[in-house]
Amino acid sequence: EEIKKSIAENDVTNEVIDMIRSVSKKKGAMDIPVVKGRYISQVYNRQQLTSADYLEQFTRKKKINTFNELDNFIVINTKEEQERRAKRSEYWNKRKKLSEMASIYAELSPYREIHRESISLKGKAKERYDNAHARDLQFYEAKMYRLRYLLGDEKITPKKWKAEIDDIDTKLHEGEDEYNSLVADIAVAEVIDWNKENLERERNNEEHKKRRKLQKNRNQVMDD
Repeated sequence: EEIKKSIAENDVTNEVIDMIRSVSKKKGAMDIPVVKGRYISQVYNRQQLTSADYLEQFTRKKKINTFNELDNFIVINTKEEQERRAKRSEYWNKRKKLSEMASIYAELSPYREIHRESISLKGKAKERYDNAHARDLQFYEAKMYRLRYLLGDEKITPKKWKAEIDDIDTKLHEGEDEYNSLVADIAVAEVIDWNKENLERERNNEEHKKRRKLQKNRNQVMDD
């Protein structure tokens, strides 16, 4: 059954694989653009992207037989990547805010008693106390100003912040492998697409050179 399936797959005309084999036969490996695409630059093992066998396996696995299908693959998966990236960015931004609030709250711990003591006093006693703890009170007010700005209409809830940070970390970790796999797939597709364009460009240049050489030879014959 597996042999029949393999034969059936090989019988399907695949212009993408034909191109990959043409480049590999001509150069021994696939090219990677000097100015790398957004997704290619995110792949750690870029050497793998030069392997014709790897690209061919990818093409078969994703059932990409035509360059139209390759274009559609890039469009659909790029859209999904952008949506996932936006969501991950949203998570990271929220985590950054929560972490800063938690950090400020922790920093203020030794200064809260000083602030409480200051607001409990009046008159000369308060004046003497505030002068003696001027730097501490200034630090407290500056940090509280920033914390109030971050809080907006929310209340100070350190335990809730920690729970939210833990939840975000879980979501980021759970989606990391899928996201990285998606980026890697688009990178492979980018390499295939770039090699197609580059091969067409090289063939056009070679054809142009042949025509020029032929025209030059004709001109020489006419001159003779």
